[in-house]
Amino acid sequence: MRKHSELLPFFLTESIELLDIFDESLLTLEKNPANLELIHSIFRVVHGIRGMSLFLHMNTLEKLLMAGEELIGDFRSGAVTFDLSLTDLLLRFSKASRAVLVSMQSNGTEGPEQYSELINSLYAAHRATFGETSN
Repeated sequence: MRKHSELLPFFLTESIELLDIFDESLLTLEKNPANLELIHSIFRVVHGIRGMSLFLHMNTLEKLLMAGEELIGDFRSGAVTFDLSLTDLLLRFSKASRAVLVSMQSNGTEGPEQYSELINSLYAAHRATFGETSN
């Protein structure tokens, strides 16, 4: 049995709600990509869900969120200006995170998908910020 399983239903419900806020905020950010307050808010959503996923030993979700957090951290630090080309990637990230959460709600597992391609794309976008060629 998963440690702290009594927290899981609350975490899943709240995280799905937070991803709804993430999606809305991301679409708002498209209209005003320099809105640092909104960028900080988006980062906190991902960071908070990631922290609890780590605490609850949700490895797939934690790896996915870590990759997203790295890229969003680039916006937060000012290393990258948010642009429309990243919206699709971040919406796919949100959709995948939501799928893991829904799978946990419905069958108690994170599901079979590991999201390796998406994780690699998130890290690639992060590395492109700094001109790096490896993680």
